[in-house]
Amino acid sequence: MNSRTRLILKRVATITADVLMINGSFYVALMLHFLWLVRSGTAAASMRSVFTSYEQAYWQGAWLLTLISLTVYFASGFYTRGRFYWGRYRALVIAQAVSFSYVVFGFLLAFIFGNNIQVPRPVLIMSWVINLVLVLGSRLWSLLWAAFVRSESRRLEPPRPEEVRSVLVIGGAGYIGSAVLAKLLASGYHVRLLDLLVFGKEPIMHLINHPNLEIIKADFLQVTKVVEAMKGVDAVMHLGAIVGDPACALDEELTIGVNVTATRMIAEVAKGNRVKRFIFASTCSVYGASDETLDERSTLNPVSLYARSKIASERVLMKMADDNFAPILLRFGTIYGLSGRTRFDLVVNLLAAKAVVDSQITVFGGDQWRPFVHVDDAALAVFKALEAPLELVRGEVFNVGSNEQNYTIQQVGEIIHRLVPTAQLLNMGNDSDRRNYRVDFTKIRKTFNFTPQWTVEQGAQQVIDAIKTGKVQDYRSAKYSNVKYLNLYRTVSGAFSHASPSLDFLGEEDTSRIIQRANTEQLSPVYDTTVEGWAKAMEQRSKEASGRTLRLTEMTVRLARAIGMSEAELSLVRRGVLLHDFGTMAIPESILQKPGPLEATEWDTMRKHVTYAHEMLSPIASLRPALDIPYCHHEKWDGTGYPRGLKGDEIPLAARIFAVVDVCDALRSDRPYRPAWSEEKVREYIRDNSGLHFDPRVVEVFLKQLEADGVESPPAAKPAEAVAVLANGNGPRPATLPVKG
Repeated sequence: MNSRTRLILKRVATITADVLMINGSFYVALMLHFLWLVRSGTAAASMRSVFTSYEQAYWQGAWLLTLISLTVYFASGFYTRGRFYWGRYRALVIAQAVSFSYVVFGFLLAFIFGNNIQVPRPVLIMSWVINLVLVLGSRLWSLLWAAFVRSESRRLEPPRPEEVRSVLVIGGAGYIGSAVLAKLLASGYHVRLLDLLVFGKEPIMHLINHPNLEIIKADFLQVTKVVEAMKGVDAVMHLGAIVGDPACALDEELTIGVNVTATRMIAEVAKGNRVKRFIFASTCSVYGASDETLDERSTLNPVSLYARSKIASERVLMKMADDNFAPILLRFGTIYGLSGRTRFDLVVNLLAAKAVVDSQITVFGGDQWRPFVHVDDAALAVFKALEAPLELVRGEVFNVGSNEQNYTIQQVGEIIHRLVPTAQLLNMGNDSDRRNYRVDFTKIRKTFNFTPQWTVEQGAQQVIDAIKTGKVQDYRSAKYSNVKYLNLYRTVSGAFSHASPSLDFLGEEDTSRIIQRANTEQLSPVYDTTVEGWAKAMEQRSKEASGRTLRLTEMTVRLARAIGMSEAELSLVRRGVLLHDFGTMAIPESILQKPGPLEATEWDTMRKHVTYAHEMLSPIASLRPALDIPYCHHEKWDGTGYPRGLKGDEIPLAARIFAVVDVCDALRSDRPYRPAWSEEKVREYIRDNSGLHFDPRVVEVFLKQLEADGVESPPAAKPAEAVAVLANGNGPRPATLPVKG
């Protein structure tokens, strides 16, 4: 039985079911009204005659109601798969068609057939309600049931017990991260490090050969690397960022991309992989300038892009929080002391080094307050956040430091002067840095039983000893300063293409702007660049002609725009086309590159590529809306496609559009087993399969585009050899097309 015969039989069955529902609802309404008359006593004296009149009304009225209803249904596209019936307002179209049928029926009874067909008004109303429920239910129940099953499966899915043994540390070769790694490994955790290692392996050299340390050298802006790194971990520590006001001020775009956009992407991947505990490194700089002592509930008053980027990230993470995703936000005080990757662009370390090397302690903005914490104590706080009971820390913010270590810059200078009395203490007046804040650390002390092991005096002495013993050769080296290193990188590679705007007048609206950009335009380049890279890799692996994917993208976006999709939808269509054969990455090359026909078992494997794509990409929330094409482009309008056998409007519009473009391009292209089809022959096939393989509305617009391009669309034909030529060949293969007799 061919596809056209199956389609005809389906339509006959649908019409038969509609006839039964129309007649059944009319008969049930008559009987219900009759029973009501009997119960109320109205028909008690003449029960038989009333029943006979109702029976006669049924036989006289049923044919008319059926004829009217089927005519209206047909005109509404119930059986022709019309554009409006298969649109997004399908339920409304059905309700209008059923209601209009009864309006016409009632009008005819009142003004034309009233003397011959006697139908009480309550019967018409009851029949309309019953028929409406039946027709809507018969056509929408499958969609409603599928939605119910999905929601129930998510609700009933048992939560994974929170047993943390494997930890992903992002940015773990930095100032705090290198100290955190040592604590995790010493406690027996399996640690996966995701870091670009821009400062080399020196910060973690003493840990490099540890059996529980796995290193992925990659940029955490790369979605693929984040997905790879996230597999199988129980918790995430996101410590990576551009840190410090001067470093962030170099380039606003880069700062937002690294500090906010990447944080959102990483959190989405973690949440998609059911990683609950997400520890995020923030900063007390978010408090900005205040004369009060501030705690976690205090109003934020940032005065720099760095602080605003951290506030934006905090808000993004808190918005994502739910029962299955628990962000823990740590706002660190100003760090000091030595770690694997020591910094000398921080006040305690810098002043201590200058005291020894330059014999000067130059204090700027001496009356400004700062909270201080040693880098080892900061790492201890991260470790405690990992081991604390989740119910105590989920969705919580903790200031990291101690009340005893709130100092003015002048006081820090005096402490160092006591340690190096030969150095000259110089007060240089006001500083351009407007930060000034004292912080309360009661919450972390009570929740974690957190007590810092270091004091500012001890940390400064540690730095002084490192300078004197030669452990630190030149504290002025760019490797010890974030801003110097980024400046050097800019000079060498031209990484930053534009200057940063002035940050002097940033207001609250700027934080909202940062979040908005991170959620939209800033995230798009990160994903788009990655997706384009995937597309090129898939072309190379499958031996596709170079540029085919981009050609498909251009054609599909053009067709989607003509059909009326919005620019936001077109962005998802573009990504979907680039990812359409992503699942073939999991298909063995012996199948993917087989020059001859595939065996039945090989076809079974090949068809799984759409499911593989869905499984691999769905954990990435920002790519999930673009999965309609990778997951559904082998579905067919008549329901004979795969993987789910969707039909008609059940198939996402983007997938219906791409299916036409994909098959058209495949038939136009030369393959090892056959030459390209002629333009005329391709169009014959597309037109002939309208309503079978393809959405008729999409085909109509597509053929009009071709006509506008100067090639007239020919009459329908039936190229039976389509199956043979499309079922074989190198690379990803279009869905098997129906043979028509």
